[in-house]
Amino acid sequence: MQLTAENYFSREADLAYMSNSQFKAFLKCPFGALAKLNEEAEEPPKLPFEFGGWVDRALLTPERLEAFECEHYEAMQETGMLSKTNGTDNAPMKTARRMVKVAAADPVFMSYLKGGHQVILTCKIAGVPFKCALDVLNPARIVDLKTAASLTKEDWLDNRTIFDRMDPDASPHMWRKALFYNCYQYDIQGAIYQYAVEYNTNARLPFFISALSKEPITDKEIYHFDDRVLAEKLAFVASHVPQIQRWKTGVDEAPRCGVCDYCRSTKMLSGPVEAVGVNY
Repeated sequence: MQLTAENYFSREADLAYMSNSQFKAFLKCPFGALAKLNEEAEEPPKLPFEFGGWVDRALLTPERLEAFECEHYEAMQETGMLSKTNGTDNAPMKTARRMVKVAAADPVFMSYLKGGHQVILTCKIAGVPFKCALDVLNPARIVDLKTAASLTKEDWLDNRTIFDRMDPDASPHMWRKALFYNCYQYDIQGAIYQYAVEYNTNARLPFFISALSKEPITDKEIYHFDDRVLAEKLAFVASHVPQIQRWKTGVDEAPRCGVCDYCRSTKMLSGPVEAVGVNY
């Protein structure tokens, strides 16, 4: 399948290729991820997706912004970016416009957004085909543009994967506080992107995130991810993606995580379970 900007997010493309977001979805709950892939689970428009998509177009490909707004008009209304009454800006839309203005006024920030935009690449990791759409690719670096609630406030990160939940010896408590780029596992994304570029060009480029906060006073930063960290995360992907591919393709039955929205919505009881005791 030849990937284009028009079919990149299609179900056909998602079936043919693994991606960063798909890998992480299966890592959390294969049962729920497969249901979404097979369009068995309804997924309404989400504010972060619409918000981030608008900011991406405004800063990276402003020539495509009008088309994005037309295509996503109803979704932007449904998620609260725009008024359902007359389509005027609601608070999230005003925040997005302010963030773009702050970014555009910083020469260093904007310099990291120069290059090819939404560059589509494919590669294979452990024999599994992957697709990537890089926000920025130039001869010096790979850059992904991100928006976050805050760049400095830590949030709770749950490290558990489906493999941990299936392991009776794994700790049931793996919570810790971390910054946004750890909470959303952007190091895994960086590892996949860096490898995809090297796979296609034989050049290993550094990976950066250019981030903007949604706070009343917009914060901005550029983060560099160490190559050693990315190599560790690439090894992590390579070690787990063959099993994830078997779940995706139906070779093995996809297990439930038991805690996500889809698992709860499809839960059927078979009887009581034992209450777990703790020492107070």
